[in-house]
Amino acid sequence: MKQSASFLILIALVWLSSEASADNQSIWQDRGPLLGTWVAEGKGAPGSGAGTFSFAYDLQKQVIVRKSHTDYPATAEHKASAHDDLMIIYRE
Repeated sequence: MKQSASFLILIALVWLSSEASADNQSIWQDRGPLLGTWVAEGKGAPGSGAGTFSFAYDLQKQVIVRKSHTDYPATAEHKASAHDDLMIIYRE
């Protein structure tokens, strides 16, 4: 799961560093393929999590919001837990 998180952070950084038009309709045009809800699954090993994350427009397409939720099963050392996070991507 840590590799998936690192990969997502890398994608977000590349995504943010690319140029986009100042026009509202096309400001996020090249980001379209990443929009939607995605599923992440653990490999079944103890401590591996599974969950979902999404990228969606908000505030009249002025920002993209990334939300994620991950559930971690109980192990011999830890009880079951969950993690949620939120990232707001915007252009100045």
